[in-house]
Amino acid sequence: ICEGESYLDYTVTGIYVDTLHASSTGCDSIRTINLTVIPRLTSEFNLNICNDLTFQGYNQPGTYIDTFTSIFTGCDSLRTINIIDEPLYQTLDIIICNDDSFEHFDTSGTYVDTLTTFYGCDSFRTVNLTILPRSFSEIDISICEGADFAGYETSGTYIDTLTTSFGCDSMRTIHLDVIPTIMTNIDTTLCIGGTYEGYDQPGLYFDTFTSIITGCDSIRRLRYRVQESMLLASTVTICEFESYLGHTESGSFIDTLFSQSGCDSIYNILVLNVTPLPRIQLDTTLCEGEEIFGFDETGFFQVIINNQNEDLCDTLLEIDLTVVPLQDCPTDVEEENLISCRLYPNPATNFINIESELNIQEVTIYNINEQLVNSSSLENQKTINIDISTKVVGVYLAKIWTKKGVVIKRFIVTH
Repeated sequence: ICEGESYLDYTVTGIYVDTLHASSTGCDSIRTINLTVIPRLTSEFNLNICNDLTFQGYNQPGTYIDTFTSIFTGCDSLRTINIIDEPLYQTLDIIICNDDSFEHFDTSGTYVDTLTTFYGCDSFRTVNLTILPRSFSEIDISICEGADFAGYETSGTYIDTLTTSFGCDSMRTIHLDVIPTIMTNIDTTLCIGGTYEGYDQPGLYFDTFTSIITGCDSIRRLRYRVQESMLLASTVTICEFESYLGHTESGSFIDTLFSQSGCDSIYNILVLNVTPLPRIQLDTTLCEGEEIFGFDETGFFQVIINNQNEDLCDTLLEIDLTVVPLQDCPTDVEEENLISCRLYPNPATNFINIESELNIQEVTIYNINEQLVNSSSLENQKTINIDISTKVVGVYLAKIWTKKGVVIKRFIVTH
């Protein structure tokens, strides 16, 4: 049936089952209805006529509704026609790439064209044309070693041709700087119980740090060692008045020493022998104005005399010095004929020289106790050199004999 009609009061497409009762026979019958409702077809057209054109009998602007009956279904269909009589207007916004054109236009601007339709009517078209220039871009970029930028992972300059969303080409220049991973090696030795960057066990460690400036990783290789304890034993002999590791007396000591790493991990068992200095006792008398080893007053003094042999200890000279007034002091003795004689150096260390205007026959040397310690016989010499290097420190008298008499010279030995 057509839309708007009914069949046995049914107006909607569907399957209906009815039970019918025959009065003549008294039996029921079952009826099934397959109902199809054909919808009414509608259509609408917008037509622009010009130049006295006619469309299916219509040549004036307006809205027209026609009813047609289908030869297949017998149902009606409705057609609405909107007829206008005015020019057509069209606006196009066109974007093209550089070196392209749109209907012979190749420069950005607004263009108005008058066109003729299929029916010979005029239509007006406005074209807003935009020519996109080829774009160029330049990028300075830094990446970390192991990363990439646009597929590039090595430092250098790269030029890419890209296509924009409008299909145009763009040129991109990339200046790429690849920041290498920094490797730092640290070898350190710590004391027992010490830590380094949180590590307290010897071993090889690798740490990764991220730079707050570049954001790239740096790797630190840490080799960590622990200074083990060492036990040393030594026997040392020093001379009196010397010290060794702060010790000045004989004995056994246990010292804690520091290694090059600053750890107190070296233990030294020290047996120290202190050798007393050999002592020389000197009781001597000087005249007022004289001095010995810088001492010129009565008193008891100690002087350390260096030994030229470095393997031996120095000698301690203990001086009991008496200084007498000049008027009570003995003087050098010369004969009345004033024999000229000179002894030098005075004080002396290894030797003395004696010079005389007369020939020297003999020289005898006495210590302060008037004991003879040296005698030299000469054959008429006016100059003599006498070795005193074996003499002990003290005051001595030299008697110099000439044909006119004897001259006595007093001198001091100070090795």
